[in-house]
Amino acid sequence: MAFTEKYVSTTGAGAHTGADEANALTWAEMLTFGGATSLAGIRFNIKSDAGYSRTTSADAFTVTAGAPTIAAPMMLRGYSSTIGDLESNGRTGSTGALVLTGFPVVTYTTGNLTLPVYTIVQQCDIASAIAGNAVVAGTNSMFRRSRVRNTHATSAASVAIFSSSNYTTLVDCDISIASNHASAVALDLERGQAHSCRISGADNGGGMGVNAATFSNIVACQIFDIQKGVDTAGLLCIVEGCSFRNIAGSNVRVNGGSAVALINNAAWGTNGASSRWLEVVTAAKSIIQVKNAVGNFGAADTNEGDWPVIDEVALSADPFTSSSDLIPNSTSGGGASLKGVGLLAYNDIGAIQVQAAAAGGARVIGG
Repeated sequence: MAFTEKYVSTTGAGAHTGADEANALTWAEMLTFGGATSLAGIRFNIKSDAGYSRTTSADAFTVTAGAPTIAAPMMLRGYSSTIGDLESNGRTGSTGALVLTGFPVVTYTTGNLTLPVYTIVQQCDIASAIAGNAVVAGTNSMFRRSRVRNTHATSAASVAIFSSSNYTTLVDCDISIASNHASAVALDLERGQAHSCRISGADNGGGMGVNAATFSNIVACQIFDIQKGVDTAGLLCIVEGCSFRNIAGSNVRVNGGSAVALINNAAWGTNGASSRWLEVVTAAKSIIQVKNAVGNFGAADTNEGDWPVIDEVALSADPFTSSSDLIPNSTSGGGASLKGVGLLAYNDIGAIQVQAAAAGGARVIGG
């Protein structure tokens, strides 16, 4: 399908039809655009100019004439000077934070953004200090190469992206919370997947990286500087090829769930009293562990039951470059134990794959 292109700027312009940049919609006009026409197949190109200050607004799209569909989704796409010009933005050092230069910045204080069904958010930077959900995903939404943050410092209800049972997919995103409360959540995910994302908190004092409920896949993600890594209470959760560091509590916690697979993950604990790789709250769950590399935990795993732990690698040194840069180092017993010893012989364990010098020495997330 071909998108119908519409343009958005902070002040709007001309006739405010969205037909081109000279006649751009404002953010508020974009939200009500669906009152006059179907949102199916509309791509709103959002210009990065002065920043979109939405403060206390509870933003939601008017859906009257027609909602987006699987065949004709709606897209919010950031751009700097010409549409599509942010496609080449990657990550600092190939594995660090997203390069946000040119991204439109949407800022809320006590407000937030709720998306319609079948919405794609691409190359946008959204933040809210709400004591609640910064962004609420619509059913079958997708976030691609975007940053979403909840910047509230203390709220128990702080969530960056809330998807519940909405089948949300996230690819190459940065997701974070600032709250030090144990109940805060960066990504509340059910029936969805996160791939090649960086998920973090302000430190390891509180909060959860991913609340992964029923049918959730967490693949090639970096989860760090937070109290808990992945917490699952549902059926069929797969955590594969992820890297965990500076997590004060349980890197993976299974609370009432079953059929959990932990494959090819790397985790370095904080050596605190509650720091552990795996916490299973109720015994005898269906948990299989294959080729995980773990070390430096202050507490032992709990209630693993009779399910197999296959080819676990014991780390004796920090395997990562730094607390926020989870590239494998070359330390013996650390990063050297991750390289080329993954589930497949040529894979590194964890989210970061360090390519051979012949390939330019580049580092890639996931592989």
